[in-house]
Amino acid sequence: MKEKLKNKKKEIIIIFSLIIILILFFSGFSIGKAYSNTQINGVSEVAMPILQVENGETLKINNKNNEGTYDFKIKNYNEEGKINQVDMDYYIEILPIDNEAISFELYKENEKLEIIDNKTTKFTLEKGTKKEDNYKIKIIYDENKNTTENIFEEVQIKVHSEQKRA
Repeated sequence: MKEKLKNKKKEIIIIFSLIIILILFFSGFSIGKAYSNTQINGVSEVAMPILQVENGETLKINNKNNEGTYDFKIKNYNEEGKINQVDMDYYIEILPIDNEAISFELYKENEKLEIIDNKTTKFTLEKGTKKEDNYKIKIIYDENKNTTENIFEEVQIKVHSEQKRA
């Protein structure tokens, strides 16, 4: 009887072991340990945005010389020949003057631009190719609308730019 019990225990242990092995085999799990080490080296540079404003000669507007044209350029390259490496959006803002006698007209390549809230719409300077946008601002002084004797103000033109998202 003892021998039968021993044989029975052996059979149960063997069957149980085979069942566990079959379960592990069909379940797709594996027992093991993995170690991975990845080293990535890279060199990157920040893209240089270039937006140059080339100014023209200053103007003096008065009641004798009541109209003038100021020329300026916006370029995507500099004097060293480096070209913009990123696409740039920009717009032009003319800071307001508190005088009804002075009005402005802005032209890009001889095409009149609409100015809304003293700002233009956005323009794009693309990367990689030299581009130059030529502008003219016509300043007109209407002495009939002048309510004060003298005007000592300067017209300020600002160019706001931002890098375009890729």
